Amino acid sequence: YGPVTEGSFSNIACISQTPILFVPSVFTPNGDEHNEIFIPVTYFVSNIGYSFSVYSRGGEEIFFTDDPEKGWDGTFKNHPVQNGNYVYLIKYLNGVGSLVEKSGVISLIR
Repeated sequence: YGPVTEGSFSNIACISQTPILFVPSVFTPNGDEHNEIFIPVTYFVSNIGYSFSVYSRGGEEIFFTDDPEKGWDGTFKNHPVQNGNYVYLIKYLNGVGSLVEKSGVISLIR
């Protein structure tokens, strides 16, 4: 209702931070302590609604987590998997609460 010295009481501000997700294309779990875990690099990604899965060429889920800070070490049932390509699927909530899905291929090289 017009200018006041304290500011306007009628303004409402909504701020949402856009999540940023970077997914590497290759990782090398070979024991040399470099690039050992396949983990998406996330900024402003909430734990709520987050999931990260890795699938074999046959479509079997070989890794799953709902924690954005955990990644895949290149094993399935505590055994190393073969070199090759694997499919990942990541789901997370964007800045306005809608579910976003990102999928792609990761190459594992030992």
